[in-house]
Amino acid sequence: MLMLIISGFFILMGLIQVFATWHISSRNLMYIGMFSILSYGYYRKRKQRADGKETPASEDKKSLKLAFFVAIIILVPTGIIGHRNRVECADIKHYETAIDACTTLISFGEQSGEVFNYRGAAYLNAGMYDRGIEDFDSALRLEPNGTMTLVLRGNAYLLKGQYDNAMGNFDKALNTISALDGAPNFKAHSTDKAKATVLFVRGMTKFYSISPLASIDDFATAVKLDSTDSFKVIWLHLARIRSGQDDNQELEHNSSMVLADKWPAPIINLYRGKATLEEVLAKAKIGNDYMKADQACDANFYVAEFYLQRGMKDEARYLFQAAAKTCHKGNVELGFAGNELKTMVVE
Repeated sequence: MLMLIISGFFILMGLIQVFATWHISSRNLMYIGMFSILSYGYYRKRKQRADGKETPASEDKKSLKLAFFVAIIILVPTGIIGHRNRVECADIKHYETAIDACTTLISFGEQSGEVFNYRGAAYLNAGMYDRGIEDFDSALRLEPNGTMTLVLRGNAYLLKGQYDNAMGNFDKALNTISALDGAPNFKAHSTDKAKATVLFVRGMTKFYSISPLASIDDFATAVKLDSTDSFKVIWLHLARIRSGQDDNQELEHNSSMVLADKWPAPIINLYRGKATLEEVLAKAKIGNDYMKADQACDANFYVAEFYLQRGMKDEARYLFQAAAKTCHKGNVELGFAGNELKTMVVE
């Protein structure tokens, strides 16, 4: 009877897991393996009883021990492999490995918003924007109010140049953050950081889809909420200059708040007249290979903006072209460089 009860428990758990995820996970394999062994033991005992050759209770204990031993054999290696896949899935910079690892996790039943977001972000880095959007859609079906997922999907549309769709996602993300204000156990500084991120990307969207002037309020609020981020300070400066506004004092104040030893602070110093082009390029070459490529993209794009401000169009065009060729496919500067080149052709 004990074996029957235990066998019934494991088959029930296995069926629940399969129907809940529609995948055979490592946990499902454990249940199936234990059920198979226990069922075999129960079947053998019933047959022996029918033949009048019942085995002692010690044989039942052996079957139970074997079942749990099989479970351990299955769980330990799958646990190690699962941990490795989670680490690789989150490493979206190495997008090919990340996509494979996330896909493995999903196929083994780990269908969470986080895993879909990681794979979607890896797809963006690979330039597979539509595949990324599909994953963000899947994540939002699991977590409809996922602020980060909305931002990621907005970024995907931004990379595709579909600014209306991008704006819609960023607006929804801001609404979800606003709904969290005052919620129990939700810290105010977390809300500020999240708002700053969304306002920043929405500001960039407005910069190119409407006008630099229309983006100023979003950038200014983003800088106020997160004053240490150099990129936010840079874009507020670009929006002011493109709108014909003098921001010397504001730029000096904001530059004093950023992390001076962290990239892209040297670009701010270039805009302030406190650094040379050679110094910026030297700073861009510090770090691992991925960082160097990322920083080279930034240097090409933002130094081109520096030249454009000073009417040096040939130099600006050359660097925008370099950015369009060298920026990672997941970098918004890639698309923005293309926008600037198109504008220069029209002019």
